[in-house]
Amino acid sequence: MVKRALLAAGLLLVLFALACLCVGGVASVPDWAARCLRTEPRLAPPGTVAVDGWVLFAESEDFCYHVREGDRIPRWAMELAEDHLDAACRTLQVSTPAVIQYYKH
Repeated sequence: MVKRALLAAGLLLVLFALACLCVGGVASVPDWAARCLRTEPRLAPPGTVAVDGWVLFAESEDFCYHVREGDRIPRWAMELAEDHLDAACRTLQVSTPAVIQYYKH
């Protein structure tokens, strides 16, 4: 009984390690899950300059995400902003405003 439990735990750890390698590590699991479960924002072409050194990183239906050269925004953060905007609009019973320009500082 104990041997089976240890074997099952070991197998589970090996499967978890393989899954982490496939998705690029534990930190990328939210990105991987988001890709599987939702449509993701369109990433802007590399080097798309917006204004005063800001680069357009991605666009979605509600947001234009801008970053400094070489920086990035994780997908989970973009999805969190979308979810919070949706919750606020539902709570306040208003429609989504025009596209929001998001600048990461």
